[in-house]
This record gives sequence, C-alpha cells and structure tokens, in this order.
Amino acid sequence: MTTVCGISHLEPFIWYAHDTSVAVVQDSLIREAVAEERFTRVKHYAGYPAHALDYFSKTYELDFDTFDVVAIPWPEQPGAPSKLTNNENPATSLEVLKHRGKAPWKKVVRVDHQTAHAATAFRTSGWKDALIISLDGGGLDSGEPSSGGLFIAEDYEIERQELYGTEANFGVFYGAITEALGWAYADGEGKTMGLAPYGDASRAHRMLSEFIPTVVGTSLRSNKTVHCRFNICNGRFCVDFTDDPFFQAVQTLVSDVGRENVAAAAQKLLEDSLVSLVTNAVEQFGMRRICLSGGVFLNVKANKRIREALPSCELFIPPNPGDGGSALGAALEACFMETGTTPKSRMQTPYLGPEYSTEQIEAELRRPSGRLEFSLSPDVAKEAAKLVANGAVIGWFQGRSEWGPRALGNRSVIALPNSKAVKDRINNLLKQREWFLPFAPSIKEEEAPRYFRRFAESPFMIMSFDISPDREADLAGVIHVDRTVRPHTLSRDDNPRYYSLLSEVESLTNIPAVLNTSFNKHGLPLVESPADAIQHLLWGCVDALVIDDFVAIRKKSTV
Repeated sequence: MTTVCGISHLEPFIWYAHDTSVAVVQDSLIREAVAEERFTRVKHYAGYPAHALDYFSKTYELDFDTFDVVAIPWPEQPGAPSKLTNNENPATSLEVLKHRGKAPWKKVVRVDHQTAHAATAFRTSGWKDALIISLDGGGLDSGEPSSGGLFIAEDYEIERQELYGTEANFGVFYGAITEALGWAYADGEGKTMGLAPYGDASRAHRMLSEFIPTVVGTSLRSNKTVHCRFNICNGRFCVDFTDDPFFQAVQTLVSDVGRENVAAAAQKLLEDSLVSLVTNAVEQFGMRRICLSGGVFLNVKANKRIREALPSCELFIPPNPGDGGSALGAALEACFMETGTTPKSRMQTPYLGPEYSTEQIEAELRRPSGRLEFSLSPDVAKEAAKLVANGAVIGWFQGRSEWGPRALGNRSVIALPNSKAVKDRINNLLKQREWFLPFAPSIKEEEAPRYFRRFAESPFMIMSFDISPDREADLAGVIHVDRTVRPHTLSRDDNPRYYSLLSEVESLTNIPAVLNTSFNKHGLPLVESPADAIQHLLWGCVDALVIDDFVAIRKKSTV
C-alpha cells in the first residue's frame, strides 16, 4: 500500500499561499483532508500545517515515517528562498522540513499548481475522460507564473493544452474589485457576488471591461494588467493593491456610481468571459464532460451560467476547488504518477476531517461548570427538528468535519428556511455580516426538482438555481434578490443522520429543507472541535447545540 500525503504551503515563494491544508491518500482512496485554519482558528491560515500533521499522526497513526510520498502543489525553484513566518529562511522546502526536525520522507513529488487544481476536480469526478479548466489568482507551473490552465484527460491521464499567464488573470481582476469595494482578496469575493444583483452592470461595464482578460478561442489575451503584491501577515494571506492604477480607478468608480453597480459589472463580465471560455473549449475539443477547479469557480452564479449555457454537458466541481483543495489534488496526482491508481468513482463524501468520540464530547460539555445544561437524547434528529420547527436557531455538530469552505451538515447552523425573521436573527446572533448576503438551504435531493428550475445534483453547495415560483414561500429565508438559491442537496446515503433531521422537519412543517449556514462566528473559520462549538453556544451565537447524541443549552443567568 502506498500512502501519499499532500501538503499545501510548502511553496518556495510562500507568500503566494493561503488556506494551508493536508490530505492523505492511500492507493487512490481518500482517507483524510483538513485545513490548518480549523485548528489555528485563523481564517485562510497561511503557514506551516503543524496542527493538521500532528492530528493525523496522533489520531490515525499516520506518522511521517509511514508516508511513502509527500506531494506539494508547487514546482521547486532551485535557490529560491522559502519565507517562513518566524523569519527562518532555508533554501528549499525540503530543507524547511529538515530544519523543523521532521523525519525525511522517502520521496517528495512536486505537482505544477494548475495541474494540482485540475487533479482536484478530475480525480474526484469518477470520469475516465474530461475537459478540465482551472482558474485562480496565481500559481507556478513548469517554472512559469500562471493564473489557470486548460487540460484534457484521456484514459485517466491529464495533459495540459493551455497555460494562462498571470497577465491575463480573472482571479486578480475580481479580487482587486473586491478589495476596492472594502472586502478582502481571497475571502470577500462572495460578498461582491452577493451584492451584484442589486446593481446595474451598465453603469461600470465600459471601464471594467478594459481590464478583464479577453477570451480568444481557448486562449486568454491580457488587456490592461492589474498589479499587486502578495504577502503573509500574522498567518493571514494579504494582498496590496495600493499602487495599482486599476485599483485606484475602481475606488473612484465606486464613489461615482456606487458599490452595487461596480459589483454588478464585475460579476457580469466574469460570467460572460467564463461562459465564452468553457463554451469555446467544448466546441474545440468535442468533450461533454467538464471539470472546473481553482478559486474562481467558487463563484456559484458563474457556475450556474456555465451549466445553463451547456445543457448537453455534464459539469463537475469539487467541494474544495480553491488553493486549500490543491493539497488533495497534488496527493491524487502523485498517487497516479507513482502507482498508476486513481479513484474510479465520484467522490462520495466531503466528510474527511476530524471526528470526536462521545466521551470526548461529554468531557468538553462538563468543562464550563454551571454554565450549560445538557442531556443525552434517544433521537437527536427528532429533538433537533422540534427545536427548528419552533423557531430555534441550533448548532448542529456531528461526525467528521467537512472538506472545503461550505458547511454540509456536520458543522452547520440550522433554522427554518421559510422565515425571513429567523434569517435576521442569525445575522444578529452569529454572522454580523452584510444585509444583502443570502443564506442557503439543505434539501432532500429527491424533492429538489420541485423547488428549482433546470435542477442538477448539487451535493457540495457550489451551484445556484432559479427558484420555482410556486415554492418561494417554503424557502423565503434563503432566496436571493435575483430569485436564485444555492442549495445543498442531500440523499439518504450522503449523511444518514442529517437526512433524518430533514425528514423530521418535513414531517412537522411539510418543508423538506432547512436553512443551513456555516457554524462560525463572523471572521472565524468553521468550528472544528467540540470546544469550538461549545464556545459559540456560550457566546449566544445559537439557541441550542445538538452535538453527537447530546442537546445542550445555556443556563439562564440568575443575576
């Protein structure tokens, strides 16, 4: 058996990296995957993944000596410095490992960055042949800076057809606009997307169109280039656009025409460009199975446009298409390179992170002495459904944590989906986020076609759909202003306990869905441990916590 460990953020130029992650693959079987941010509690953490590696070592006995191969989603640059957060400066990432006292591994395999993104999607799709497109903010491939690539996979072999340079960069274009709107690059792009439906794209379209890459067939041509500087600031990935003329022009444009109109133009330009690129690639290569990866494809509205533009094609986007997911892509690609094995079926579960025993959870519930009341429930799904049906906002913490940025029913906050009032309560209690951002539902997969037009399976909450007009009342709390919804569709086999919760809610309300948002306070990563979840309950972020077989509430203050 060959064990491959994929690790992001061992790149020679470490200031490119963010969302440090670790994934373990054994003979093409995906065993574990987790982001370092879940342990450090620093969102998008950029640094050495010490906690994730220690977790695998202690919990699953996957020690350094047991890894046959370590895969890194970045090619080596001989002589290039590796900038570490504690100012150490060894010459290569292999020396970083030795410098930190880790045992040398049998073999280190480096995978080009865009190839790792491509493998993240293709090698979890279950397909033998596919067209693959990767787009992000930046990487390194074959010694060349990149912002994406086009690949063809045939008989499980991935071959690059086009490499997109950083001068024609959709990720930096959209990220610069996000920064100019007042949010953070590689974090706030979802806010730009959420604000866009409130604006008029024509108000800022002409100016922004001068900077977005032009699609020419399956190639990208740069227009006016957007410049920025990447760095790591206290474990966080940060970008400096202050000297860039485009950034300054967008700030002025925001003052002139309004944030919503700039967001609308950016979103329309991105959608139109991506539809053209993918459509041209399908026509050129004649393939009807398409894999999309890279952080750009976290944009669910663009994914919707692509899917609707190509109704005869099948589309697959993995649950973690961004840089965090590249650890798994590198591991899967290295496994194929070393052993010739690759997954032959679609990724069945996103639940690849840590889990905790009933004993561990009970011990944590007892720690805040006198501040909690909790009990063991004979049927937590039924009890949780009653709370939800009565209007409560609950934290739902079960099993292994999800791989990727979306809460998919194991680290989720749950409420009724038909209540705009509950939506406002969640924003006040937990999120403290912008008023215009929508929430999402989890819905039973077999019921979803009744609720969404032109429906397709969406188990990773990475696609949006138009709501069916006759079902709007049931999902009033999760419908965006443009009448779209970003659902998480769930079958019984995907997550039996969470599916039982949806069934119990349906029996009480006749709605086969719940509002599902990520279990985290504003600015923090998803909760990972029982202690994280309990702290959110003590903070008052949720009315109750359903954790394993326990139901916990805060004790009322006697003061």
